[in-house]
Amino acid sequence: MTKLRTFPTSVIHDVDVQVYLDNIVERIPYYVFWKDANCVYLGCNQRFATLVGKKTPKEVVGKTDFDLPWGEGEAEAFVQGDKNAMTGNPQVNAEEFLLRPDGSKIELSAYLLLIYPG
Repeated sequence: MTKLRTFPTSVIHDVDVQVYLDNIVERIPYYVFWKDANCVYLGCNQRFATLVGKKTPKEVVGKTDFDLPWGEGEAEAFVQGDKNAMTGNPQVNAEEFLLRPDGSKIELSAYLLLIYPG
């Protein structure tokens, strides 16, 4: 039988919640990113940064899909999908084809969801 370790509430409150969230996003085995209402990247995990040819997630922040290595048609489709998701119509298992910085193409299954503070 495994015994669960518990922590005093005071310890949990002293821990920076942002550190937990950052660790979760980095350890998810998927490409993770989030954008603002203008489809500008606000953040991503390292896996996504590497996919788009950047060394760190910070290099993605402030960019749009038109600044990343996919073609203009792909960028327009991604923005349209984002805007559709922002109207409350989530995109679940949407198949997307991405052009990688090395010129190869990969197929991904995307989940676009509207997440807002509330």
